[in-house]
Amino acid sequence: MSKLIAFFVLLLAACSAPAVKEEAYVPRGPDAPRPQKETDFFNEFRGDHHPTGKVFRLQGKPVAVDGPNVILTLVKSDWATMTTPGGKEHREATAQFMVQQGAESHHISVNQGDDGVAFNVRITVKAAGEDYNKARLDYLPWVDCQVDAL
Repeated sequence: MSKLIAFFVLLLAACSAPAVKEEAYVPRGPDAPRPQKETDFFNEFRGDHHPTGKVFRLQGKPVAVDGPNVILTLVKSDWATMTTPGGKEHREATAQFMVQQGAESHHISVNQGDDGVAFNVRITVKAAGEDYNKARLDYLPWVDCQVDAL
């Protein structure tokens, strides 16, 4: 009889045991690094596009120059004022640009009437000035420039 009771106890224990065996939790390590797709800033640029060799006005917003595929931004302009012995004032501007090609960028300064080079493009400042902006209550600089590929 004791064997029969032991059999039933063993049978009850086997029936009440879970059918799925739990595995120990093993934390997962970090995922393997995925290759990053390089961002093409020029193709994603949604502003104005200008061709090389043509004069255009740059004021406030960056512009893209097709051909050498650079993005040109007028960072600021500085003014030098000289008074001639006759009393006339002569103002000259120095424009500071940020030139971006891909993920790289360069800052260059170009005097009015001169040119500067970055990323194998020549930037010539033809004229410069500033317009009063009533909404901002200040002067917004502009430059008429030409970009040529070297």
